[in-house]
This record gives sequence, C-alpha cells and structure tokens, in this order.
Amino acid sequence: MANNYSQATVSPVLPVALVTDFEIVLLNAYGFHFETHVSNGERSYYFYVSDGESDELDHFDLDLIEEYAKQDDELALDLRQYILENGDCDIDQHISFNYSWPSLFQRILNKSGCTIDEIVVEGVFYCDKLRQGEFGGWITRITRFTVQHGGTQAMLIQMQQESAFLEALDTVYQLASANCADNEHDPEDPLLDECLSEGKQRAALDLIHDYYVNHELNR
Repeated sequence: MANNYSQATVSPVLPVALVTDFEIVLLNAYGFHFETHVSNGERSYYFYVSDGESDELDHFDLDLIEEYAKQDDELALDLRQYILENGDCDIDQHISFNYSWPSLFQRILNKSGCTIDEIVVEGVFYCDKLRQGEFGGWITRITRFTVQHGGTQAMLIQMQQESAFLEALDTVYQLASANCADNEHDPEDPLLDECLSEGKQRAALDLIHDYYVNHELNR
C-alpha cells in the first residue's frame, strides 16, 4: 500500500500582533501549524503544513465560534451572527467559501500596520512509492488584492503550449508593427501578406485573448 503526503511552508514570518487567536484556530483547521520565532526582540509566527492542507472544513467546532465571539473577536462574531440567522447546518461550507485559508492570509495583509506586500505558500506532494503522477509541487501567492496559484501540472501544460503562444505573439507584433506610423514595412510586401493572413491573425488574437481572460488575475 502506498502513502501520499503533502507539506508546505509559508513566508515570510508574520508579526504576532497581526494574527488573532481565532485566525490561528481557523488556519489550524485547514492544516496550518505554527512556531513562534523571536528576532531582535520581535515575536513572529512561522506557519507551515506538516501533514496535508485542506481547502474545505469538516465539522468545525461550533463551541470555538462561541468562545471567541464572547471575546469580541470580529470574525467569530460574524460567524455567530450567520448561525443565528441561518442555522449551523452549512457552517462548514460558509467558512470554507468566505474564510478560506488564502482569504485569511489576505485578511492579515490588509490589517492596519501591516507592511508585508505578499505571502507565499510553497507546497509539495509526494508518495512513498515511485509512481507516475504522484509527485509535484505548487505555489500560492497572496497579495492584498489578488490570489494566484500555480503547480507543476500547469507548468507542464504551459510548456506544451508555449511555442504556439510565442508564435501568436509574433504574429500580433507583426500586425501591430505593420500598422505603426513609423513602420519600415512595405504594405505591398507579399511576404508580409503571407505572415499576416486573416486566418492567422484571428487565430493568434483568439489564443492571446483566451490566455488573458483565463489568467488568474482576471478571475
């Protein structure tokens, strides 16, 4: 029987003052643990995943919501209000959708006094048997306004499609260059007509448009 594993690191370390106890509880429910580091008298949390992260919660302890709501934690108060209005049957889905681990880290970045520009989570998955498709890595980059995610499988697809994409970029460049006021191309050049045939122009534009609209920054 083969065993699969997933681990991840979070950088940079986060000042203790920026992370609430309830945020730590939620991050822990997603698989994130922490160590406290001290440097130059400043205390920071180093977060990591030692045994698999999760994107969805399952049977989150409702008593913890009540406990931290009594301490006036803003996030816990919001969840308690949701339960009062809607019941608790879908609370796991509600938390997972509205307070996912990327959004929790993003919440920290947007706090007053935070001078960190981005949080990067780098992960790896592997198997204790050398089986195809069981090894790889991923990275999630979180800023105040965006969340980007990529993995080795996506990198492979990009490599496979890169030559076509570069050819499309070249076609669009030639098209734009031919229409520039300072261009040096002869508009009657038959070679230019061949390079910029209507069908090739459309295919190139469609490929670049698909890349643009499907990019994570536009989702």
